[in-house]
Amino acid sequence: MRWRSPVVVFDVLGPVQVRRPDGPSWTPTGLQGLLLGLLLVHAGRPVSVDEIIDALWGGLTDSRTTHRMQTHVHRLRRALGPGVAITAEGGSYCLAAQGCDLDSDRFRRLMREAHQVMASDPARAVDLLRTSLDLWTGRPYQGLDHPLLTGEAERLEELRLCALEDLHHTEIVRGRTDAVTAELPALLREHPLRERLYEIQMLGQALTGRRADALATYRNARRTLAEELGVEPGVRLRRLEQDVLDGRDLSGVAPAPHQAGEAVSGAADGVADPPEAHVQIQQVSRPSELPGPPARLCGRTDELALVDHAVRSRAGVIAFTGGGGVGKTTLALHWAHTAVNTFPDGQLYAALGGFGPDAPLPPERVLGGFLRALGLDSRELPESTAERAAMFRSRVAGRRMLILLDDAATADQVRPLLPGTDHCQVVITSRDALSGLAVTDGALRVPVRPLPTAESRHLLTEELGGDAAALSPDTLTEVAEACGGIPLAVRLAADLVRDQAADRLQDLLAELRAPDGRLGALSRRSGSGSLREVLARSVHRLDDDAHLVLRRLGDLPGHSHDLRSVRVVTGLERRAAARAVDSLVRAHLVDRLPPRRLMLHDLVRDYARELAAVQDGGRPLGEAFAAYCEQQLRTARSAQAMVTPVDHQDPRTVAPLFNDRASAARWLDCTLETLLATAERAAAHGPLDFAPQLSALLRRHLDEHHRHDEMERLHRAALRAAQAQGSPSGEDTAQHNLGILALRRGRPSVAREHLRASLEIAERIEDDERSAASRNFLAGAYAAERDLGKAVHHLQESIGIYRRLKLPTVIHPLTNLATMRRWTGRSHLAMPLLQEALALAEQAEPADRPRYRLGPQNEMTAVQVARRDPQGALHAAEEALELSQRLGRWPKASATLAWRGTALWQQGRTEEAVRQIRDALDLAEAHQVSLGLATAHNGLAEVFRDLGRLTASEEHHRAALEHAGVAWEEELRAHRGLSETCRLTGRVTEAEAHLAAGLRICEAVDHQDTADLRRMLSAG
Repeated sequence: MRWRSPVVVFDVLGPVQVRRPDGPSWTPTGLQGLLLGLLLVHAGRPVSVDEIIDALWGGLTDSRTTHRMQTHVHRLRRALGPGVAITAEGGSYCLAAQGCDLDSDRFRRLMREAHQVMASDPARAVDLLRTSLDLWTGRPYQGLDHPLLTGEAERLEELRLCALEDLHHTEIVRGRTDAVTAELPALLREHPLRERLYEIQMLGQALTGRRADALATYRNARRTLAEELGVEPGVRLRRLEQDVLDGRDLSGVAPAPHQAGEAVSGAADGVADPPEAHVQIQQVSRPSELPGPPARLCGRTDELALVDHAVRSRAGVIAFTGGGGVGKTTLALHWAHTAVNTFPDGQLYAALGGFGPDAPLPPERVLGGFLRALGLDSRELPESTAERAAMFRSRVAGRRMLILLDDAATADQVRPLLPGTDHCQVVITSRDALSGLAVTDGALRVPVRPLPTAESRHLLTEELGGDAAALSPDTLTEVAEACGGIPLAVRLAADLVRDQAADRLQDLLAELRAPDGRLGALSRRSGSGSLREVLARSVHRLDDDAHLVLRRLGDLPGHSHDLRSVRVVTGLERRAAARAVDSLVRAHLVDRLPPRRLMLHDLVRDYARELAAVQDGGRPLGEAFAAYCEQQLRTARSAQAMVTPVDHQDPRTVAPLFNDRASAARWLDCTLETLLATAERAAAHGPLDFAPQLSALLRRHLDEHHRHDEMERLHRAALRAAQAQGSPSGEDTAQHNLGILALRRGRPSVAREHLRASLEIAERIEDDERSAASRNFLAGAYAAERDLGKAVHHLQESIGIYRRLKLPTVIHPLTNLATMRRWTGRSHLAMPLLQEALALAEQAEPADRPRYRLGPQNEMTAVQVARRDPQGALHAAEEALELSQRLGRWPKASATLAWRGTALWQQGRTEEAVRQIRDALDLAEAHQVSLGLATAHNGLAEVFRDLGRLTASEEHHRAALEHAGVAWEEELRAHRGLSETCRLTGRVTEAEAHLAAGLRICEAVDHQDTADLRRMLSAG
């Protein structure tokens, strides 16, 4: 495969810079720089909206924070240009790694290459290390202040120091001691607590005959460590001091290139062992017990980099932890085989059987096997575990060995097997969290999580080989997603696909797609290879409470839950529930997610449901589900009351369950999928009042955050529940909400059907207020379909009903009728309607006035522009935009911003106009507001045509056509503008075509300008 140069180069090893190979560099600053830094730290991985908001604004959030964040993301996309993808999915953003080159990644790659050739080719290692260090221009992410970036900067700084240490040590191996000893004092003054720097300096001094200086360096190290940390130097430094005192020859501290295959104990540490140690090592064997390397490993670059760094930092115990089948053993074996030459004294391996079908292997049996591998006769083995452990530690003392302990049950099983020396590297895999080992033995835990979908698909393709051609790319992705990122499941799925006859392949795919079928499909292989058996071995060690919690979580709808939910559905008191959850987390059957959420992997949930069906009679929740629904409603009501502006707040007394607005908003976002799934189950099985209540509660919140798919699911669940209840008013509400949603999504025919159903029910049950509301929105559906006669009829009916009921909501149809008048070129008829609406708004309750004035003032801005009264338009826009901000409606203000820009243009303030309309375009793009996009593009097109920039004008009018959708008034505006632009550029035929398209719209809606367009077209 040919290497292709990156589209963009990101420099973070100093001030953050963005460079294109064919263009100038760019330095992002402020919030844009912080946003880019955050995405770069997670390059190729999603960053949640909560993390981004916290990074950019901390706790200083308000109702517009999410909208501002989206605007910053949009502007960053524009600044980065083509070829760099920032994708949005599931409440997260991700900077795609493809086409990008991050200098910190290059630095890590060069370090890794250097480490691989350090023993065999020191000169090459030095070149690689110097190249890696030349990438640095300052402190990583310099100028960007955030704890996450600071933490990444500190990790990179630590790697830089490791590279410097490796460089100087390798230079000494090459005999370049003078240069090293000259450079080290300055480095030590900057980092006086790094023992390896003292070792390297002492070694260089001793090798050049300056043993007194080496001893002085040791005394300085000892004094500094005692004063600063209150500790003695480590064993390597003390041993090196003793070697210098004894006058030992240190020239063999590391192998020359031609000796790379020989095992020299201590070489990796830079210190030769005393002669006694060499004698002992020669008397024992050099075991090589590692199983063969895995056939393939997909992904896991972060985990491998972390392990490499940990080994260089002398982390003696590393534990890969994760759920069954997630690939811990594959990862451990892959790394072990890549690092095998680093451990010249051999490798020991033990399968501990922690989660196998039989009891875990006792430590004394493992120790017996290790001691025999090290050359001890079985008759010499002590009886007790303690004695065997002591003998094992003696046998490996001073040796550089790799010890792989696979499938550990607990920290207690592992602890006697630890060598007690940092010469040896221990690697452990376990489904248990091994938290005790991390606390008491300093183990570094490396979580092994499910693979991302892209890497799962790559693994599936690799496993299938030539058989992958039988599946489409979409099908490959679908199968990979069904496996949930579990490599074992991916391999089992590949086996199934390979073994399936071509005519049965679709049946298999359907089985994998079905939540109640995939676990069975992936468990057809009998024995320990069955996925069901793998999960069973994780579950069978749970106590009764943890088993109960797992079954209940499996049966609950949705993906994430909290401890309150666990208590409600299990009946456990708080401490017992918390202990049970802790057990599940330690066993990697449940993940903890912020903020305090519990999540089951999809395949674990499938297995938990099977357990519940068997052990709890098929309906394990029973009455507990009703209690769970009530608890979810109570919490959602509290969260909604916290995040909703005061004038929209639920009037009922709400118990505060959240400390602040941010935590309430996070709960709503994290729990939304679970709430929707709960509503859908409740609509089918009860309690039937849950979905309608939740629909009413979350409707405004979902609308303001453009969660239209979620709104539709919720309203449809509410409709099914109302129909099951036999509740006409509930069905009316659900149909009404579905109609409004369809209208906002640009689906007028769907909206019309729902709103007509709502109107029929409202009239049948004599609900006049709902009848007026349905007619108001039904008018919008007819207007979008260009049936202005019916639209005006329903608006007039709505106005009449509201006036009879003396309700201030008559303001809404009055404003909408004014809009219809403007759309058809009759702005003079719109003014009295808007003046009446504003006068009625002033009569409303003070708390309600802002939201009643917002709509009329938005429309007044557009009407005054149409009447060519720019001063009146600017006055109306000023209040409308201020109200939009105050009420949290800023995303919907883009059209008003664009009209304000057009008013500025009418006053001759062209530069201000362009800036204002571009701001409107940015806002509309950030929130995907189609009407705002079309209005802004048309506004820019008109300004540019006036400036003589006809190409730009045409481009913006065409963009307006793309975004207009059902907004035929903006479509008409674009066609008229394009006709004029084409005429000015001599393209008469195109001009007439656009004029004809505009005429068709005018004739359909009885536009005031119909006759004028007809005359223009006739005149040619």
